[in-house]
Amino acid sequence: MMYSKDFEEFEPIDFLEFSKELYENLEELNSKPSAIKRTIVSRLYYASFLHVRTWLIIYGNYSSNGPLDHYKIPKMIIGNTPMMGIFEKELRDKLIILGKNRRVCDYDFEIPLTYGNKNKYYKYSLEDLIDYSDEIISSFNKFNET
Repeated sequence: MMYSKDFEEFEPIDFLEFSKELYENLEELNSKPSAIKRTIVSRLYYASFLHVRTWLIIYGNYSSNGPLDHYKIPKMIIGNTPMMGIFEKELRDKLIILGKNRRVCDYDFEIPLTYGNKNKYYKYSLEDLIDYSDEIISSFNKFNET
């Protein structure tokens, strides 16, 4: 568990569960669909990123570098580090895909949220991104068991 006395109990997987709940209830919510979809994508990235970073801190003796972690963590997954060989390139690539989609959702409001193979920015469906986040978190949880 990750929490301090100053904050409520929180786990990065909570962002994944929240994103799934938003996605499943998209039609019933009264907010604009684009705001909900952007929130889903952003939280999926942070669920995965924070889970991996926490795993590396606990099991890989990683020391957080604040905002630089967004660039360092993907490299740590399969880079030339003591962790090399433990992780699959596919997991790193999925984290990078989530990160790129998150940046577009958070900063590029002029880009419409239309998903599918024809869209330069959104080649992956929300279902794909949910699956990627789920897979990353599940894979790192399996590493805990070994």
